[in-house]
Amino acid sequence: MMIPAQVTLIPLYVLVINVFDMANTYTAIILPSVATVGNIFLMKQYMSTLPTSLIHAARIDACSEFRIFTHIILPMAKPGLAVLAIFTFVASWNDFFWPFLVTQSSDMQTIQVGLASFRFAESTDYGGMMAGATVAALPMIVLFFSLQKYFLQGITIGAVKG
Repeated sequence: MMIPAQVTLIPLYVLVINVFDMANTYTAIILPSVATVGNIFLMKQYMSTLPTSLIHAARIDACSEFRIFTHIILPMAKPGLAVLAIFTFVASWNDFFWPFLVTQSSDMQTIQVGLASFRFAESTDYGGMMAGATVAALPMIVLFFSLQKYFLQGITIGAVKG
């Protein structure tokens, strides 16, 4: 986590473009932001706070590991997954450089890359850029308000003793 994300861009670009041949696809834009070190660390720390007594009780009741995961761990992990979804979506949605790097056609460019086209050599269309930035912020606002219950629950889960 101490290594800046910019250091990993070149190996990630070579992996996505040359090895997996995913140039100019949505998968190339989305996939690298899902499995990051920060996301793995966040979920590891959250999962360590879950009570293990429920997992042991399920094993005593002869539940399979898959059923323990789907019926016990995942429902308890909803707040952590919601926080992870918000953080990942906001980081991916606001990212400029990675989508600019892996997309070649204007059809695949994200809204942030498109907003950069409002800058010209002699002038800048500030009105169009501000309108585009407002439209770009709407999905993040909708996502936050739809997952706000889980987000607040995930923040306050460690604050209650007892």
